[in-house]
Amino acid sequence: MSEGADCFKGCSLTDVSSPRAIDTLRIDYKKTIELTDVLLQDLLSWRTQISAPSSESSIPDQGRPVRLIKTLEMHYHYLHLSICKAILRPFVQQTPNETNGVDFQMAREQARKRAKTCISAAADFIHDLQPEDFETLWPAWSATAFSSICFQIMATATSSINRREANEWVACLHKVRRDMRLKVDVLPCLHLGLLRIDSIFWKGVDNVLHLEEHVRQAFALISTTDSAVDQTTSS
Repeated sequence: MSEGADCFKGCSLTDVSSPRAIDTLRIDYKKTIELTDVLLQDLLSWRTQISAPSSESSIPDQGRPVRLIKTLEMHYHYLHLSICKAILRPFVQQTPNETNGVDFQMAREQARKRAKTCISAAADFIHDLQPEDFETLWPAWSATAFSSICFQIMATATSSINRREANEWVACLHKVRRDMRLKVDVLPCLHLGLLRIDSIFWKGVDNVLHLEEHVRQAFALISTTDSAVDQTTSS
C-alpha cells in the first residue's frame, strides 16, 4: 500500500481510525466531518493522478502498467471505504437529543449518501472483476479489502433508518454475494469475504445481529424472493 500512503496531505488516515481517534470522534460528528472532508479531497486528488495518462507519453501502454492501475483502483476503494466507515461511526449510537436535532439529521443523511456512493462503487468494482484480474489482486491485503466491503454493506444495511433504505442495502448485499460466489473459484482473494458473510446467513441473521423491524422485513423479503427464484430455476 506504499504508493497510496502518500495520498493524504492535509491529515492522516490514523486521525480518524486509530483507537484513540475512534474513541474521541464517535461522539463528535462535526469534527469527524471536518477531518474526513480533507481525507476525501486528498484521496480523490490522488485517484485523479493515478488515472491520468502518463505525462511522458500519449501512448497508454508506455505509461503506468494496466495491471498496476487495477491494483491501485482496488487500493482506492479500500481507502475510500475506511474513510466512509469513519464518517458513519458517530451516527451509529446517538442520544435522543442528537437524533431530534436538525443539524444532526442533515449530517447523518449526508453521511449515508456518501457511504452509498462509496460502497456502490466498490460493489461495481467486484462485479466487473474478470478471471484475468487474478494477477492484479496479488497484494496480501486484497482479501481483507474485499471482506471489509462485504461487512460494510452488512453494517450499513442493518443500520438503515427506514424500510426503503434497508431494501436497497439488503439487495446490494445479496448482489455482491452472488457476484463473489460466481467469481471465487478463479479469484481466491474473494473467499474470505464470502465465507464470513455466508457464515452469518448460515447461522441466521436474526440470531447474529440485532435488527430493527424494518431491516428484518427487508432481509425476509429478499430471502423469500431468492427461494422463489431457486425453485423456478430447479424446476
